[in-house]
Amino acid sequence: MSYPDFYATLAAAFQSEGRILEAGNLYRSLIQVDPQDGRYWLGYAIALEHNKKLNQAIEAYNRASQSPETDPTVLDYAEKRLKVLQG
Repeated sequence: MSYPDFYATLAAAFQSEGRILEAGNLYRSLIQVDPQDGRYWLGYAIALEHNKKLNQAIEAYNRASQSPETDPTVLDYAEKRLKVLQG
């Protein structure tokens, strides 16, 4: 994980290709590198939701929406998913 931007791009590519398990594994590793990055939490949350791990996905969406300096698009998406999952 010496090049987190590379791995974040790779994880996003995996996710867009439907390779959700691989994307989720990369995002989980990226969170270990930088637990404050909301993008990593969002990617991880999407993978968890896809794998029907809804309670964990809710926690990850919360972390994405509460991360400092979270990009507004990440924040918006995370908050929308939280509303859907929490009812």
